[in-house]
Amino acid sequence: MASMYRRSNLYRILALIVLILMLGLAGYKCYYSFLKINLYNQAAEQHAAGNILEAEDRYLEASNMRLFDYKNQEITDALEVLRPVTELKRGFMALDADLKAATQVNDVQSLVKVHNHYQTTKGSYTSKDEASRKLFEESEALYKIEAQLKESFTNVKAALMKQIKTNVSTKTFDSDTPILYLWQIPTAFFTNEKAKKKELTDASKAYDDARLDNLAQAKSFEEIINEVARIRSLYNTNEIQAEWLLPKLESYIQRTLAAQLKQNDLKTFIINAKKYQSSPAIFNTKSKVNTYIQTSIRSQFTRAEQLVSSKKFAEAIELYGILDSYQSTSEEVRKVEEHSLESDPNQLLRKATSSDAIFSKVTSMKGTNGVKMVAFGIADNQTLIMARLLGDGSIDKAETSINGITNIQSLQFTNQLGMSNFPVLLLEAKGSNRKSRFIAYEVVSTTLRIILDIEADGYTQDRQGVLIVDNPIGEGAGRQAYYEYLEVENRYVFSHAVSAVQDVTAGQLPSLLTGSTVRLSCEITSVNGSIAYVQTSNAVILIRGNFPFKLGQAVVTGTYTDKRLTKLDGEWITVYTIDSTNLEQ
Repeated sequence: MASMYRRSNLYRILALIVLILMLGLAGYKCYYSFLKINLYNQAAEQHAAGNILEAEDRYLEASNMRLFDYKNQEITDALEVLRPVTELKRGFMALDADLKAATQVNDVQSLVKVHNHYQTTKGSYTSKDEASRKLFEESEALYKIEAQLKESFTNVKAALMKQIKTNVSTKTFDSDTPILYLWQIPTAFFTNEKAKKKELTDASKAYDDARLDNLAQAKSFEEIINEVARIRSLYNTNEIQAEWLLPKLESYIQRTLAAQLKQNDLKTFIINAKKYQSSPAIFNTKSKVNTYIQTSIRSQFTRAEQLVSSKKFAEAIELYGILDSYQSTSEEVRKVEEHSLESDPNQLLRKATSSDAIFSKVTSMKGTNGVKMVAFGIADNQTLIMARLLGDGSIDKAETSINGITNIQSLQFTNQLGMSNFPVLLLEAKGSNRKSRFIAYEVVSTTLRIILDIEADGYTQDRQGVLIVDNPIGEGAGRQAYYEYLEVENRYVFSHAVSAVQDVTAGQLPSLLTGSTVRLSCEITSVNGSIAYVQTSNAVILIRGNFPFKLGQAVVTGTYTDKRLTKLDGEWITVYTIDSTNLEQ
């Protein structure tokens, strides 16, 4: 029984809970229905009163209450009707708020955004049906956005123009904002596009001209180039066609470069020219200043060529060295160095030896067979050096010691001693026991080979490879001796001596070599102390000696020493001289 009683109470409690829940749900539904009905009625009243936004808000609230189905279709239809109106009205409200906020602080960029948004909205509505156009006109009449924009842009333009003039007068150029903002003002707030461009160009040009003048007085060339390049890039980014900027800059650049050339400061000229040409924001290959740079550089190359022609090689190389920083001049320098070596055998010898040795008896000649020049010289009186400048600009050398050879009188090329077409170098020094010492060198590859080394009173060439040597030391001493070139030894060697005394007549003297020992039969025509004279039809023989010369027939033995022309009684005659060692009379 107790168990059944407890179950009966439990059922009653559960039934009561269910009843309470049902009553609560019924009450909530009644309240929910009342709210939706009330919202709908409020929305209808606001709609009828023309309060569009408030009506839309109430309709939206009612539309979101989906638990109670009350005039759902009417609410949907009303929202559809109100949507374009509310969208436009909210758009105008936002434009109006943004416009007032931007106007308050002269925020040009925000004003431009408002203007662009307004124009987009205007185009969207006015391109539709008559109802849309009328709706837009009503909204514009209410908020007067267009009139506000015109007033705001007019005021901000005036403020920017005033700021630009103030900056110019106070030389304050720390901001690009005034120029950038001016060009952002829409064309609609000027008379037309042409008027806008002229008005803003005049203002911008005045500002930038003053700015560049100020830079020219306070900044370096590089700083000015960098600053104008920055300004030009900024203008390009903001689609400002600043035609006034480059002519002013280029005028400054050309004046600066011209002044540097006038001061002969070519190094700085090139540095600045390259700085300009390497700045893409301002460089123009067709500009007058670039033409001036190219012309000036060409004139410097011409000047270098003139220096070379004047044999001022060091100055030419120095100039090419400076020009190399503009464009490579390695080839020009190489050619100048070759010209210099060709023109200065001393320099060629120093280059070949890589030393600062002092060269004496320097001689040179043009080369053949791919050799541009050959130079010889004696370094520090110890070494004979040969240097050859080859066709490719390289240099080779040969050298040989001349220790023990003193009193060198000459070093010269001769065509008489060699067995080929290439001249031989002849060194002539004072002899120890004869008048001279003759040493001839032949160039073989990069060595100097001695082909003749004799000490004698002189020599003459009888024919190629054969020499007649006067009174050499050794074999043939006191006489004339024949030396012949032997290929097996690659040098001249003694061949045979000439007879000691030659019997000659006066008519044979012209064909004799000086230094010959002769026996002459003659008639002495006059005497002056230790000198006797023999008169022939076209010459005079002068005989010297410590003998009691007498007029008449005589036989004179001695050395035929000289032959020369002398003017006598207004006529030129040949005088032969014999130093006599014996007289028979």
